[in-house]
This record gives sequence, C-alpha cells and structure tokens, in this order.
Amino acid sequence: MLKSKLKNFLDSHYDNLHPTADELSEWLNSSEVKDWVKYKLQNICPDWEVIFEQLKTEFLKDINYHWCIENRKYSYVCLGINPKKLVLWVALSEDKVFQTPDCPITFKVFRENKRKMQCEF
Repeated sequence: MLKSKLKNFLDSHYDNLHPTADELSEWLNSSEVKDWVKYKLQNICPDWEVIFEQLKTEFLKDINYHWCIENRKYSYVCLGINPKKLVLWVALSEDKVFQTPDCPITFKVFRENKRKMQCEF
C-alpha cells in the first residue's frame, strides 16, 4: 500500500509516466480515445478506422518512435503519437492540429483513473 502511494506521488509530481506497452494498448483501445479520433476524422476521412488501427499497431511495435500515419486518399489527414509526451494528435491541414488535451482522456488521466479504481478494491 505504501509502495503504491509513493509511486503515485512520484508519478504525479515528477510526471514519471514510463508506461508499458500493455498500458498504452489499453489507453489507445479505450472507447474515449476511439470516440475522440472518430469525432475528429469521420466526416473528413471515411477510412479513419484504418489509419487509427495502423497507428496503434505501429506504435505498439516501437513505443519510443514518433509515429505519424497519413491517409493516402486524403493527404491532408494525419494521425500521430508523440512518445515523449504521450500525446495523440490529429492534423487536418497545416493549420488545424488537435492534441489529446482536447480529448477527454489523455494517457495520464487514463492511468490515474485506473490506479484510483485499483486502490478502491
């Protein structure tokens, strides 16, 4: 119990995320993240699910690489993940880039919610 409280304290104060591939997979597969990507892309790029799945697959192979997947049919649509900040982003043009702080659940929030649920049990 003390160890988990200390870890939570250090993570929250020093932004010590160091996620595992399983945690990142859980986050990317969460309904909140999928709904956010769908909301941003569905009217512009009908193939949004394909590029989202491709991004998840590539990112989970190498979580240290800054992945960016561009839709070939809609060259102005790009979806990416910054591994240093753990930010998912969508670019609809050079002027319109959205990041996960706009999304209801960032990786950090996802992890905090998960830890709260574990502490309750």
